[in-house]
Amino acid sequence: MLDPRYKKHVFESPRAVSAAVRYISGRVAEKMAEAGQVVESQQEPQTIPPETASRTSLWAAVDAAVLRHSSETGDPAASDCHMPPQLLAYYRNPVVCRRKHPNPLATWAGMRVGFEFVYSLAMEYLCIPATSVASERLFSHAGCVATQRRCRLTPTHLGQLTFCGLLIKIRGSR
Repeated sequence: MLDPRYKKHVFESPRAVSAAVRYISGRVAEKMAEAGQVVESQQEPQTIPPETASRTSLWAAVDAAVLRHSSETGDPAASDCHMPPQLLAYYRNPVVCRRKHPNPLATWAGMRVGFEFVYSLAMEYLCIPATSVASERLFSHAGCVATQRRCRLTPTHLGQLTFCGLLIKIRGSR
């Protein structure tokens, strides 16, 4: 719902969409009330221009689902729920291209100005995209420390040597 690459277009059930929109609308309304802004309800269906999927893969299936849902009319979530204006404007904006904007946090940083309350809610729920680079570097360094000459190191001492070696690398790179 708060990922600008998909919004509510990957939900299978209209009830799930409706429940999620009601919950998010309530949270945005709470944030607006805390800031002292008047919460006005607007009730209009949305239309989102379709995007195209080019490759056949898992992501092509997701892109096709977004395309299929965005081309349908009569959005049940917008018709049965009153939304704050910022949330309605967010859902009216087109879905961003997943391939051009792979990081939803960076996309939200660019959209922050027009959607302050929706942005703050998105920052509560979106997570940092996972990467294994840091852990791979650590295990690679630990493998270099535990050589044939040091095969009798205890796990505690191996951890200490790995930590010291990484500190030396960090301090040396400054």
